[in-house]
Amino acid sequence: MISNITFDNIIMPGSSTPAQNLYQMNFTDTSFYSGVTILPTQIPEPAQRTNLALNKAATASSATGPSSYAVDGNLSTRWGSNYTDSEWIYVDLGTSLSINGVRLNWKTAFGKSYQIQVSNDLTNWSNVYTTTTGDGGIDDISFTPTNARYVRMNGTQRGSIYGYSLWEFEVYGVMNNLATGAVVTGSSSLENSNWSTSKANDG
Repeated sequence: MISNITFDNIIMPGSSTPAQNLYQMNFTDTSFYSGVTILPTQIPEPAQRTNLALNKAATASSATGPSSYAVDGNLSTRWGSNYTDSEWIYVDLGTSLSINGVRLNWKTAFGKSYQIQVSNDLTNWSNVYTTTTGDGGIDDISFTPTNARYVRMNGTQRGSIYGYSLWEFEVYGVMNNLATGAVVTGSSSLENSNWSTSKANDG
């Protein structure tokens, strides 16, 4: 536990104003901190959310840093693409979930133009967010709730001479039951059309 610490005028990459809470400084788990003072202005921390992409399988169009590094929860590892405009990375949530947000934590190699796309079959992709004015740093993106298994950052224009690089690619949802659709094993089960282990998390 870290306690009684003061942060004064902390300006994060991509921002022109000082951070006002730990979340804005990329401290995603605030349970390790108490008695924190943030200057010159402090606001309440947002409600803790579950990152649905954490440690899930990730696949990218190219990789100078492994795609898994974008979803490992470690802000000292990163995924990086080749130095071309048309690059992408997607995360497999394992099952279709109701999602409504994505948080992209860019390294200096960021996306100026990109879409957040969703799919349930890796063939048909739908845009839930589009920008042509990305400026790096943290992109905290909200969109209308939608059901999807795969979530992709589809880059179309780089914001630097490098490729695209993400410290973290996070996905958030709407009060999801994370057990829905997962494999269930029990010590015993009376199997019939109404009773089985698969019924325990079928929604």
